[in-house]
Amino acid sequence: MFSIGVEFKSGRAWGFLFRQEREARQAHDELRQSMEVGGSGMYHLTDEFGSSAIMRVADVSGCILEDMSKTSEAGIERGLNNARSQASLNRRAQADPQITSGVSGVMPGDMSRINGPLRFS
Repeated sequence: MFSIGVEFKSGRAWGFLFRQEREARQAHDELRQSMEVGGSGMYHLTDEFGSSAIMRVADVSGCILEDMSKTSEAGIERGLNNARSQASLNRRAQADPQITSGVSGVMPGDMSRINGPLRFS
């Protein structure tokens, strides 16, 4: 699956989806070329999922072609890296005498055991 994101100078963005890379790349390249030549005309973009738009090229500030399967993989890698970082933080916090001294077994984020339940007046 491939996505083309079009951002306008107004800050608004539109998205278009394609099953085939060839069609997505062709649409992206045509829009990019329209922007490079001064972009005074209109551009018509239709995706494979029923979205169709006509836009003034001069109003477009940028466009991006995204391979969504690679983007998904990147998201997984970010999540795994965050989990590894959190695990490393937990190990280091458990070994830090300044954090663990005073109240045994209480780690940051677990202060509810010190102060008791929340009270509302």
